[in-house]
Amino acid sequence: MDNNQFYSDNRTRDAVLRNLEVICGPVEIFLLPLKNILMN
Repeated sequence: MDNNQFYSDNRTRDAVLRNLEVICGPVEIFLLPLKNILMN
């Protein structure tokens, strides 16, 4: 496996993880009140 492939894979994974964080942030904020309601 050549280094260029490895680096581009890492960059892609980092970008995907960042996108997931951006997407999950608002979802978590939205779900927290629902979770509190369900727990009570």
